[in-house]
Amino acid sequence: MSYHLPIFKSFLDRGIPRENLVAIYDSVDEAYQLKDFISDGEKAEFKKLISQLSSLYIIDSGEGMTQNVIRNHWMTIGTDNKTTDVFTKTGRVKAGAKGIGRFALDKLGSKCELITVFNPDNHEPDTNETGIPTKNSGYIWKVNWDDFEGEFKTIDKVIAELIGTETKTLREELIAQLPNLDLTEIGSEKKFDYGTILKITGLRDTWGRLFC
Repeated sequence: MSYHLPIFKSFLDRGIPRENLVAIYDSVDEAYQLKDFISDGEKAEFKKLISQLSSLYIIDSGEGMTQNVIRNHWMTIGTDNKTTDVFTKTGRVKAGAKGIGRFALDKLGSKCELITVFNPDNHEPDTNETGIPTKNSGYIWKVNWDDFEGEFKTIDKVIAELIGTETKTLREELIAQLPNLDLTEIGSEKKFDYGTILKITGLRDTWGRLFC
């Protein structure tokens, strides 16, 4: 398979060193194609570099989360919400416990962006920290797990960003984030009105496409 100069240049523009590219590609008639032999070390190094340009998306077409749920449950360690309240209002069994799952995201990548659009019929009215109702239909929550690194760091010193949005459906967010995504591939029966998207970047491993 040949790769033309613009794609080769795009790798350079995005920070892939030229020496890593010429280690696995040959120039043929102003185009580029993979070499017949590439060492395991060169493959591993290139995959590592490419993974830093990639994003991993975890998509849940569920109920979404209000600000209160994010602050009181998603961002709270040790919560027993899923133990005392096993089912969602639509009858789904809640997965996970003790708020530990979000820290598993650190294993996947250095940065995480959560985008959620909540179903107002299945949640208590959304309010801000002072109890005043909001007009938000969803939220964006961002964290850089690298902020946890360093001596004498404690979890209460790490700050996550929480932004309200007025996006009406999760589908709108999916199209904005992944314009080339065919939603039928990940669930043709789903409307994607509400739910949550986890966007993980700075990947610590190499991933392909996985649907479940």
